[in-house]
Amino acid sequence: MVEKLIVSGPFNALDVSCMRNLLKLKALDMKKVTIVGGEETYYVAYEHLSGNISLKDDIIGQYMFYNLHLTELILPDNIASIGDAAFERNDFENIELPETVVSITGSRNFRSCVKLEEIKLPSKLEELPNECFAGCASLAKVELPEKLVRIGHSAFAECGSLTSIAFPEGLETIGREGFARSGLLSVTIPENVREVMTSGNYEEGAFKSCQSLQTVRILSKYIDRLPAYTFKGCAALISITMPDQIDIIEQGAFTGCSSLEEINLPPNLESIYTEAFSDCTSLSAVQSSGSLRTIASRAFANTGFTTISLPEGLQRIDKLAFADCANLQSARVPSGVVEVKGGVFAHCYKLHSIFWDTSATFPTVYESTWYNDDIKGGNPNCLLYLKDETTQISDKNWKNIILNNVASQIVLTSGRGDFYCPQEFKALRISYTRDFSAKTYPHESAGWKSISLPFAVTRVEHEDGRVLAPFNSGVEGSKPFWLRRLKASGFEDVTTIEANTPYVIAMPNNERYAAEYNISGKVTFSAENYSEGITIPVTPALPQDEGPKFRLCANYQYKDKSVSVYVLNDKDSRDYHAGSVFEHSERAALPFEAYVANKVASAAAPAMYATGGNSQTKGLHEVGSEPNIKDM
Repeated sequence: MVEKLIVSGPFNALDVSCMRNLLKLKALDMKKVTIVGGEETYYVAYEHLSGNISLKDDIIGQYMFYNLHLTELILPDNIASIGDAAFERNDFENIELPETVVSITGSRNFRSCVKLEEIKLPSKLEELPNECFAGCASLAKVELPEKLVRIGHSAFAECGSLTSIAFPEGLETIGREGFARSGLLSVTIPENVREVMTSGNYEEGAFKSCQSLQTVRILSKYIDRLPAYTFKGCAALISITMPDQIDIIEQGAFTGCSSLEEINLPPNLESIYTEAFSDCTSLSAVQSSGSLRTIASRAFANTGFTTISLPEGLQRIDKLAFADCANLQSARVPSGVVEVKGGVFAHCYKLHSIFWDTSATFPTVYESTWYNDDIKGGNPNCLLYLKDETTQISDKNWKNIILNNVASQIVLTSGRGDFYCPQEFKALRISYTRDFSAKTYPHESAGWKSISLPFAVTRVEHEDGRVLAPFNSGVEGSKPFWLRRLKASGFEDVTTIEANTPYVIAMPNNERYAAEYNISGKVTFSAENYSEGITIPVTPALPQDEGPKFRLCANYQYKDKSVSVYVLNDKDSRDYHAGSVFEHSERAALPFEAYVANKVASAAAPAMYATGGNSQTKGLHEVGSEPNIKDM
């Protein structure tokens, strides 16, 4: 069986047929060959077609070496052109193309030559066809000719070893997915490039999913819009420089660039299209000159912003523009905005304040639709600061509206929504509602919840209208509950709930008590002053009460479960009734729920702390039908 072959002289289609039938052929030397055309043909069976192919003088014919898996190939010196899929699926590590080559035609010319490591392209080439080197996984070095004008679609797609490329100054076009999924570390697009192509319907960005790409410089004098999906999925991208003339960033251009932390937008940018920066989870700073007019739907969804201050020239914000920004805490919408659509802050559970400086209608900022999905959810405890009293509120469920530094009501609820007051105001009424359903057990420390609120409570009321008050508080006609604060010696009974202070609290709920004393259901804590208002100051650093073994911390944020955050167990488990022990790593701490922090190094910290330790619980007196402060 022939593995190595040296040929010379005229070489026609019949010779190609003979060569292709040498199934063990690995090395072929054609240096002294002259390719001649004629009526003869050779047969090739390709992926999507099969047929007979003829040759032309001095041209490497279509599929001529297709799927031969040659490890060495020396070409004739007088080749003028290379045809469609001519070298696809071969195993040579390098190949020398003669300087006589002036064109590479068709497509897929070197596709899936997985061992090809380097190539120098002839100096007269002006165009690289579609998929020319696609799937050349080992290709690490490419020397492009100075006369190159166009790089075709997917020309270097999936070239994972290609870490750098120097574009010639005369380059004008980079095709769809030209370098998609390649190993490029940096890209500089020269000033004469007129088009970086894409196909929005199929998300075929030129540098899509280049997982190692870190820096991009676009120097083009002609590109005035960044094409759709150009850098989608470039997870390592940290720096992008765009030319001043860009006025549009198209759909999905930077989607999934999860390492991108900041970006300077071009000074003439007017529009950011759908999902342009979505899933840029590290993006926390965007600099804009003020020319920006439109932010499209989900343009910045699931990004890393903690605050948003939009440019004054902005006019329109489309639906879900900032949805799913898990770290977003505060946003300011400028006065020039004329339209904001629904769901703009959907699923932003840490969003504690919105400064609405515009007279545009305030929409249902937590609700919208995306394709066929209903998107709902957000922070019900968010404060809305209005600047214009004519602003219409289309979200009829929104409670916390501050106009001219006065709120008619502030309604706080249990759940996932954080609370923070960034600017002092007065509230005529403020309330917080919590569900109490845990059983309490006389002579046991159980059924406890923890609480911390941003206002001093003056009234506590059950959903059925019963007035409630801490034991010994002296509130006439009230039904009692236990309220304790952590002191140096342990938990002590107290009679008032002060602002920004952590407590444990328990409502009587046991069959040994008369029904009128048992508390189960929603309980509202409130304060009101309709004449002068209640001052709600900027939220201070929250205190931590220190006891003999641990600290009890006031809290207005959702804190994920961790080894450093102990929360009261909310269900019966093992040998512990609900509300009897503070446990770590079991569940998140919710806003307005105090939590326990260690006083010792975490390595020495216990798995739980009992609520009954060093407290007044577990008195051994007779239990009657009316709760007693000593029952727990």
